Amino acid sequence: MSVPELGVSFSVPAGWIGQKQNEAAYLTSTSYKGFIVITRHAYNSIQEMAKEAGQGIVDESTNTRLMPVAPFQPFGKNGMVGEFSGTAQGQNARTFAVGLISPQGGGVTIMAATESASYSSDYSDFVLAIAGSLSFLPAGAQSGPPAAAPQGEGDMSLMKYFAGEWYSYSSGSTIYGGAGTERKMTLCPDGLYRDSSEFSASGAGEWGAVNAQQGWGRWTIQGDRNQGVILVTYPNGRTRQIPYRVVSKQDQTINFDGVTYAFAGAAKCR
Repeated sequence: MSVPELGVSFSVPAGWIGQKQNEAAYLTSTSYKGFIVITRHAYNSIQEMAKEAGQGIVDESTNTRLMPVAPFQPFGKNGMVGEFSGTAQGQNARTFAVGLISPQGGGVTIMAATESASYSSDYSDFVLAIAGSLSFLPAGAQSGPPAAAPQGEGDMSLMKYFAGEWYSYSSGSTIYGGAGTERKMTLCPDGLYRDSSEFSASGAGEWGAVNAQQGWGRWTIQGDRNQGVILVTYPNGRTRQIPYRVVSKQDQTINFDGVTYAFAGAAKCR
């Protein structure tokens, strides 16, 4: 799985499903409670990372307090392993994490989290496997020109063809129980673009919606009616490349950037 927003690519363990959520990657499983999350950090050395991690994972607003249960251990030449225990959202929880330093500075943290009663060495094995397979993308790989797309009909014709409301929902599990990610994307034939996503969970009182985001911009397209690249430009000048591949014309489903969406009707553009 490649996540240019994080500057990494890695292998998803068998039995887990990976999905991008803003500038993070979430892995969920129907066989294991809890989740694995990969996020960016700004530490430039293992020492700096260890100093911060030694203070634990504390968030008073969500009643989360997780402290190290053993001394940190090295992982290769650019990483560190840590295990934490305590409470998350007021419930007993346990986490296992690997922090990695990128050659370009900063890096990522890979963390598995679940309720204490469900924790086993499987979670540490999954995190270590991901860390062992992870590669940092070369500098500039996340902001280069759009990938080459098949040459086909004109952009305006394609924009009208793919215009509409597109919807996706994927489910999995969290520390406590069920969870899901709902995504909506609007492609207007005049070039207006909107998207929204929300990661939510149940069974944990105020756990609720963990992450929500929405945005808008302008879109163009390169390719044909089967595959290609959508280029979105946001008001702040940031651009995003969205590879697309038609999954089923009969069912009106398309894979946008690794996530399968279904057609949900005409675009609501005004």
